[in-house]
Amino acid sequence: MCIRDSAIPDLERRFGDFVQMTETDPITYDFGDGEYEYYGTDFIDILFEMMYDTTAIPYIPAALNDLINDDPEALADLYYGDYEDDGEDLPVDEEDFSVDDSDAVFNSVHCTEEIPFNSLDVAEREAEPIPDAYEDGLFASVEDQFLVCAAWDVEPLGAIESQSVVSDIPTLVLVGQFDPITPPVWGE
Repeated sequence: MCIRDSAIPDLERRFGDFVQMTETDPITYDFGDGEYEYYGTDFIDILFEMMYDTTAIPYIPAALNDLINDDPEALADLYYGDYEDDGEDLPVDEEDFSVDDSDAVFNSVHCTEEIPFNSLDVAEREAEPIPDAYEDGLFASVEDQFLVCAAWDVEPLGAIESQSVVSDIPTLVLVGQFDPITPPVWGE
């Protein structure tokens, strides 16, 4: 049985409170790679990575609820593909969460087609409405990408890369409702 987040009262606020609390008072847990302290930003990273697996998404609210209630095991199991629901394994492959093999390609594309046409200052201003509980965890990756691209040192492509494509050719645009990187509104 998948638990919908509407069945778990006030999950968004409770998770935000949990993230803020663990930023100053981390929890110690073994998520399969040894016992470490986990801060709020770590849980945002874990949640972000899990959003890439559509089979895991329906189980995330229940796993977060358990985490908030001092039981991180369901989140660890879901993250590593060992989550069980009513005795049945959730079909999640641990490799779905690893993007290590594609980091070089991602950086090469992102650092030539995206970062040169964006500004860290603008990103900071646009991040202001993000609830404080999530800001550090979400914005840290944006700051990191600007630093990575500075070190990656690739030539940016021409300004045409940041222009919208206009055409009268019929085009099918596919978007994913739960895509953590490319929201459906970008498909417009």
